[in-house]
Amino acid sequence: MDLDKIHDLAMHIPERICRIKNEDAAKLAFVQPFIGALGYDIFDPDEIMPEYPIFESGKKNEYADYAILRDGKPIILIECKWNEKDIADLNNIDYHIQLNKYYNLSSAKFGILTNGIVYKIFSDLDEKHKMDKMPFLEFDLRNVKDPIMNDSKISEIRIFSKPMDTGEAYKRAQDLKYINQIRNLLENEFKKPSDDFVRFIAEQVYKGPRLHKGIVDKFTKYTRMTCNQFIQDKMNSTWKAAQELAQPSLPDINTDPETEPKGPKYFIFNGETVEVKFWKDMIPKVCSIMATRHKDRFEDILNLRGKKNPYFSKNENDLTSPEIIEGTDIYAETWFGKNGTLRQSKKVISLFDYPEDAISFGEDKE
Repeated sequence: MDLDKIHDLAMHIPERICRIKNEDAAKLAFVQPFIGALGYDIFDPDEIMPEYPIFESGKKNEYADYAILRDGKPIILIECKWNEKDIADLNNIDYHIQLNKYYNLSSAKFGILTNGIVYKIFSDLDEKHKMDKMPFLEFDLRNVKDPIMNDSKISEIRIFSKPMDTGEAYKRAQDLKYINQIRNLLENEFKKPSDDFVRFIAEQVYKGPRLHKGIVDKFTKYTRMTCNQFIQDKMNSTWKAAQELAQPSLPDINTDPETEPKGPKYFIFNGETVEVKFWKDMIPKVCSIMATRHKDRFEDILNLRGKKNPYFSKNENDLTSPEIIEGTDIYAETWFGKNGTLRQSKKVISLFDYPEDAISFGEDKE
């Protein structure tokens, strides 16, 4: 999966959304680039089939907007909806019924209902060969405009990228079903604590003789205040971490995707020019060089970590956007912005006793 393309697509949504007049335009502007970001070739009929025919005995064929294929059979069906004047409301029961019908009449393991901006992903976790009533994953691309910010839902769509392991994706879908249900439950409790939740908290904390109504009323207030403060503290912590990654800015580096020159990119290390396709590939490449030169102590890199999360791990699930370091069994975190990538690369080479100024961005080639 190409996170750069996902972020680029998300960034352009506000300017393009007002110019989308129909469903076909939404497919071209949003859905096809999204499929491409997952690594599929939208122009290869062996991978993607627009207007995939749905056969129902004795009835006229209907057509799903897109099918992602493997060995000629659909593994993912995608149905796009767009109203003439506005973004389609995906809560429309008719849309769900339509995708449900297509899913149940096909061999697909996953169904996606989208308006090109919001994506609802379904499977048959409740009953085999029947699409679930609720999606196991839902996300809105308008919420992931900044590549510096960690969005756990966007990182989950990696399981659908090419080459897709259908079995592993299905297992992860089962996990996400319950994770999201628990998350929604906690969000509701944090917004408006239920009596049962308040009593549970009070029973863990209160040491008095009994929980009479007056005590429960006090703990309702305490619980609501604590939940609000907890959420605020988490937001402040996340914002502070993002600021640390974004500052100080490098005035000579242009990070605007609209004005940044296209084409191959490269960095310079100890006078040697090293090309990369995307800036996110820089950290794994730098690490690969260090692994080759300092094989005996390369695992020291596992000690580089943020305040809460690791930057390197042998378990890819520890990271948001992991990439394997060539020649090793260690994964590198790559979700940093362009400037953050350079700063992280300097930390890596410093660990192996190189001066920070030994590495720098090259100018993009025309």
